[in-house]
Amino acid sequence: MANSNQCYPYCSIWGRLELARAYVVPQTFCGTFNLDQALSTGTLFPELLRPYRKKEGSACTKIK
Repeated sequence: MANSNQCYPYCSIWGRLELARAYVVPQTFCGTFNLDQALSTGTLFPELLRPYRKKEGSACTKIK
């Protein structure tokens, strides 16, 4: 029977390595996008929109 203090068996290779930590920004609800805009931006909520911009001089390459 596994130790009740551990969800997974302890592995001595990794030790007590913390794999991830979530960070959630406090948000306020100020409305929603219309359906067309929500589908094109990928979110219904304007507060969650974080558009990425291409860096100057960077190039995208296709994976074949």
